Amino acid sequence: KYAFLSDRVGSLLPSGVRLEGLEIAPLRKSVETGKSLMLREGVIEIRGTTREPDQVTRFTHELSQLKESRQVKLISLDKNRDTGDFDFKLELQL
Repeated sequence: KYAFLSDRVGSLLPSGVRLEGLEIAPLRKSVETGKSLMLREGVIEIRGTTREPDQVTRFTHELSQLKESRQVKLISLDKNRDTGDFDFKLELQL
């Protein structure tokens, strides 16, 4: 299930977006010795970079059209002062 979704997310990337990370069922909080991992099941976090912030809007829209998608949230969009690129983080809820 997740391999298929990972492939679909990659296929929806606009040409001007570079994928930096894709995390499936990310941790809810940091790992603590002796405690069970607390995962955010049904969530995919996507991090990337682009020169044009409107590419993030386009990508968000494309992700929201997936039949498995319940919601897509823009978590952050920040301009990198050194490169001029925009770094973003999205959350895809399944």
